[in-house]
Amino acid sequence: MIIYKDIVTGEELASDSYPMKVVDDIVYEFQAKTITIDDSGIQIASNADEEGADEGVNDEVLRVINIVHSHRLQQTSYDKKSFMPYIKNFMKKVKTHLEATNPSRVDAFMKNAQAFVSQKLLPKIGSDDITFYTTENMDPGGSMAYSFYPEGAVDPVFWIFIDGVKSEKF
Repeated sequence: MIIYKDIVTGEELASDSYPMKVVDDIVYEFQAKTITIDDSGIQIASNADEEGADEGVNDEVLRVINIVHSHRLQQTSYDKKSFMPYIKNFMKKVKTHLEATNPSRVDAFMKNAQAFVSQKLLPKIGSDDITFYTTENMDPGGSMAYSFYPEGAVDPVFWIFIDGVKSEKF
């Protein structure tokens, strides 16, 4: 399994256990699912109601998004005014990281990240179309996961900047 960790905090954001693809050579897009867990945090069958198997099942169940639950992501919020300083600072950190670790990637990152932010992220901010998630310790300077529901979808997808995470194989 590959775990994707924030380059700033070292905390988990996602893993390759979810269907994923690369979008615009700048973000990973992870397909999440809404799951049902019991009060001990263990995933239980999500179709129990359909099968009539709810007898004797603990009433303390929660519906959660698998990526959020598994990686202990914390929801936060931004408007456009507060997001811009965050993203500028984050992009600066990623650029510095790339200059030290992968200088040939700097130009592509800066070009693609700016286009992605202006064309895909900013239009969603300020509406109910996007949800922001930080890592478990809620470090405001670290990477974030951006979640939204594509048109007609019942489960969300998550965008995470490729260059904002490092992968660790377990």
